[in-house]
Amino acid sequence: AESGLARGFFNKPAKKAKKTPEPPATAETVKPSTAETLEARQAAAKDAVLREQEAGVRFFHSCAFREAKTSFDCMRRLASDAQLGKEEGQAYRLLANCLDKLNAPEEEIDAAYKQAMKLAHQHDDMQLSFNVLTGMGSHEVKQEHLDEAEHLYFQSLMLAKRVLSPHEEAIAEGNLGMCLGQMEGRRAESLEHFRKALKLQDGSNTHSTVTLLANYASALCADDRYEEAQKEYEEALTLARKIGDRRVEVNILTNLANLCEHVLSLPEKASLYRKALKGHGLADGDAGVAAADLCAICLENLEDGRPQIVLGCNHIYHSECFEGVLSSESESRSKCPQCRNSHSRFAAA
Repeated sequence: AESGLARGFFNKPAKKAKKTPEPPATAETVKPSTAETLEARQAAAKDAVLREQEAGVRFFHSCAFREAKTSFDCMRRLASDAQLGKEEGQAYRLLANCLDKLNAPEEEIDAAYKQAMKLAHQHDDMQLSFNVLTGMGSHEVKQEHLDEAEHLYFQSLMLAKRVLSPHEEAIAEGNLGMCLGQMEGRRAESLEHFRKALKLQDGSNTHSTVTLLANYASALCADDRYEEAQKEYEEALTLARKIGDRRVEVNILTNLANLCEHVLSLPEKASLYRKALKGHGLADGDAGVAAADLCAICLENLEDGRPQIVLGCNHIYHSECFEGVLSSESESRSKCPQCRNSHSRFAAA
């Protein structure tokens, strides 16, 4: 039999192994918090978001609106995944601008602008709010809702004066001038807004400058100051070509072609501007230049010596053929017969 000593010894519980003391925490051993992980992911995502934004803006100024939409869609997804609210709002705003150029359904354009404005308010982003108001105003002008456009542009002007810089104030003044220039009886107000815009313009953003000059020229046309308008258009055209802003260049060429053909009686110059338009060769489906050499109304050759008109959508017709459409009883008489966009002889840039 085992002795009491032995029995007690062998029945003792096993000794607990001594714990090795933990080494002191260092930067290498501390796991990052959830907040730190998100911050790192956001920092990495910002570079990708910026790349897509820059690519989209290049496509937009080149009139490649479908490619721009693809880039802005990608920008939006990247920003959303990384919880970058301001960047996501900017993506929605740029996407809405593209959808407008591509004549997307009205509800789709409105939804993108509303989401951009919602994110601007959530993040107290005054610059984004200004840009959204500007885009919405341009869309209303395109729809010929000039009272709504004036209200949006006025809001953007008040915002710029209150919290933004003279650059944004110049943009808002120019937009108001462009809008009022299309209203009967408000041409004097229009030109006054343009004069203020030109004084405020500091030249820091050449894309804004060339748009302002082009729209000022259109306002001068509306006020029957055609020779001054031609000079402003040609100055804007030189600048647009210098910076590669194809979108505004196409708009200026369109307006110069109509001005020279129908007002200044310079058919040879008008022909040169139309040839330059056709040389851009924009893709079908974009707001681009009509590639056909036939008038889509009479189906006869455009280059038969008769005067021509270039619409804001850049479709070209014989002037007399389109005048026949304008004088008809059709509800769509003020729209392009091909793409159904509204017609304005001197369109805003």
